[in-house]
Amino acid sequence: MKMKILICAAVAGCLLGCAKTTTQTLKGTLCSCTTTQVTVLEQDKLHYDIIQLTGTTIIKPPVTPPCTAGTLVEATYNPTDAQRKENPSGTCPPTPPPA
Repeated sequence: MKMKILICAAVAGCLLGCAKTTTQTLKGTLCSCTTTQVTVLEQDKLHYDIIQLTGTTIIKPPVTPPCTAGTLVEATYNPTDAQRKENPSGTCPPTPPPA
């Protein structure tokens, strides 16, 4: 009986540990923003990230549309809320036209 309790406790601990969310912090240049996402050019200029703005996303300094492209920002976000793209041009990607 004690063995079952010990196994259950170990499984519960593993599940709780696996459910822990991690965040990622990125410093770079703000390319564009909307009410739902920001695009940030990484400092190496080889990649840019499209980050969805969720309840856990933190952008410092805070930005709201219309935002000023070229502003240095720090974004803290859940990695599943972002897409990292290669950037051979070394500059911000073109901003899509408003819908």
